[in-house]
Amino acid sequence: MGFKAMFGRFGAAAIRTYIRVVYHPVCVDLPPEDGALIYVANHTSYLDGLVMLTALAKRKPYALAAKDWFDKKLCGPVFTAARCIPLNRFGLDTSWIRTASEKLREGSGVIVFPEGHTVRECGPGEFKPGFVMLSKMTGAGIVCAHHGEFRPFRKNRVYFGPAGRAYSGPMTAEALSIAGEEYRQAVILLGERAEE
Repeated sequence: MGFKAMFGRFGAAAIRTYIRVVYHPVCVDLPPEDGALIYVANHTSYLDGLVMLTALAKRKPYALAAKDWFDKKLCGPVFTAARCIPLNRFGLDTSWIRTASEKLREGSGVIVFPEGHTVRECGPGEFKPGFVMLSKMTGAGIVCAHHGEFRPFRKNRVYFGPAGRAYSGPMTAEALSIAGEEYRQAVILLGERAEE
């Protein structure tokens, strides 16, 4: 194992420990189904992917993360070891779909933040429908999740909806957009339940 890989594994382990101790993420109503599932969540901070990966650590999923992080000298090996998949937010990037499809076909889950950027106010923004297309291509079911902004030194809850079925509708832009909005509304409902 090379130095970069060793550094990445050490860094990823340190981050997981830090998140467990400082943010203490807890899953609420996590469906018992495991394996090739697409977890779709709102995006409120840069910590979301790492906290979700830690919350779901026993299931060993992967998470989509902005390619910008992988381009940084020290961050790249850590994000790779932490089971993140790079996504270029600027331009037509399809490599993430191929990589995520491979992971799903191998039986691993994939965490997606369809907003594509952090939205802290007014609830989840528009959901880009790439995850719907990914579900159609792989047959992976979609599970909605909602969390508030993660705050240090308190129990941070991630609320999950039931394990959904794979998207089986048409692959037209309009149909994918409608499906994306339906999942966005499901995430909003989870957020409303979390506030009760």
